[in-house]
Amino acid sequence: MLPTTATASTPPPAPAPAPAPGEPHAALFLALGYMRLPDLLACWRVCRLLGEAVAGDPLLWRRVTVEPPLSKRLTDDALLKLTARAEGTLRSLHLLGCSLVSDAGLLRVVERNPSVTELYVPKCTGLTGDGVVKIVQLLDEQNGNTNRLRLHGKRSTAGAKAGGVEAACSALLDAKTVVAALVQRI
Repeated sequence: MLPTTATASTPPPAPAPAPAPGEPHAALFLALGYMRLPDLLACWRVCRLLGEAVAGDPLLWRRVTVEPPLSKRLTDDALLKLTARAEGTLRSLHLLGCSLVSDAGLLRVVERNPSVTELYVPKCTGLTGDGVVKIVQLLDEQNGNTNRLRLHGKRSTAGAKAGGVEAACSALLDAKTVVAALVQRI
């Protein structure tokens, strides 16, 4: 016998609406946070709705890692546009072999994103030792919470001594306010 509340004429609950033809499935939006930068940029161009989701979500841009082959073409302006997507909430910036990024370009990014706690710039030969010192000092003044800094590579400028970033690292050890920013906290 059926319960008195159920009748044969009660319709079943309506199924969840299916996405319109041509619109991405909702699960794809969840996967965006796990994509590497080239994949995220490719999704940006797939369709209007997905492009809006990628461009409009600052959480997707809090950790930016630029690797080869993209790193060989990344300029100061492109880096600034890319990190602007984080809307000032950038936490981690890894530039691996970005030889076209200069001190001035990286300094502008750090000025607009004061909460950077990780900065990796290995093989960024466009950076100078003095520029890196200035950037690290600015980070220390802005938030004092820089956990990690990784430097590799050398660059000598016209009229300057060779040594580049490595020479700047030894200069950093003499500056008390910057040492705190360089200590890797566990």
